[in-house]
Parts: sequence; structure tokens; C-alpha cells
Amino acid sequence: MGNKIGATRLGFAVLLKFFQRAGRFPAFKNDIPGVVISFVATQVGVAPEAYLQYDWQGRTIKDHRADIRRLLDFRESTVTDAEQLQQWLIAEVLPQEHQDDRLREEAYAWFRCMHLEAPTPDRLTRLIRSAAHAFEQQLYGVTFASLPVETQAALEALLVLCGFSVCSQYEYRAATTRVLTSSDTRLF
Repeated sequence: MGNKIGATRLGFAVLLKFFQRAGRFPAFKNDIPGVVISFVATQVGVAPEAYLQYDWQGRTIKDHRADIRRLLDFRESTVTDAEQLQQWLIAEVLPQEHQDDRLREEAYAWFRCMHLEAPTPDRLTRLIRSAAHAFEQQLYGVTFASLPVETQAALEALLVLCGFSVCSQYEYRAATTRVLTSSDTRLF
């Protein structure tokens, strides 16, 4: 930070502290509370108002993000990393935990442990929901397969009675899932 001055110095310091705390970069300038900006500004010897001049669109912020990742030995996460997170959630977390906030905390901890920059909050929400959906489908499939043949036949008859046509085992599982989850309430 020695060669940075004014808004650039403050912007870099705020990004660094946010990343150290959250494991990701803020999406917008206003994601940082004013009190935090004032505190960091005091620490780096820059007026808090300089933060308003920090450019959130240009090359400088991209370079700062790369510098921070390099300094903290992190890298940007990839699609493969996101898939690994989902598999980890399915295998290790979702069997015990279903609260969205806790799943988010676990995902952020996984990214930190792997030294990966976490995706945006919206992207992380989509990844968690996708993993939860895959876990539920897997659970339904295992549960269905463990039922006695007579029970499976009774469920199939119930589905036909309810107006679902069942053409294959896959469609049967999908139809069973729709019937079992037809209310707005999730099982978990």
C-alpha cells in the first residue's frame, strides 16, 4: 500500500479488509457501511470522503482485486470449483443441515478453506439451491428404491388415480416427487 495515495489507498484498504472478513469482494460501493469506511480511512490516513472517488468500474479495482488475491494466496473460483462445492454440500452438509443461513456459512467457510474467492451472494444462493435440489432428488430416489415393491405399486396406483400418467420409472419418480412436494412447504 506504500505507493497508493488518496482514494486509491482507501479503496484498496477497504477491499482488503472486506475480503479478509467475507472471503469475497463487495459487489457495490455502498456494500461497505460508512462507519467501516471512516475507521479504515483513519487507519490509512486518508479522508473518508475520498472513498467516493474510488473507481469501481475501471482497471484499478481489477488490479487491486488481483493484488489482494495474490497477497492472501487466493484465486478466483471456477465452474469446476462450484461443482465441487455442490458435491461437498450434498455429501457432507445437507444430510445434517438445511437452514439457508447455515448452508451459506458453510459454503463461505469451504471457499476460505480452499483459498478460493467466493462467488457473488446471488451466485452462491443459486449454487446452494441447486445442491439442495440435487440432494432432495437423490434422497427421494434412495427412499423410493428402498420401499417394498407393493408400496411402490400402491404409490403408482395413487398417482394414476390423481391423474398422473406414468410411462417410465424416471417419470414415476418425478411424478412421485411432484405429488409429495406439491405444497409450498419444502421437506427440509
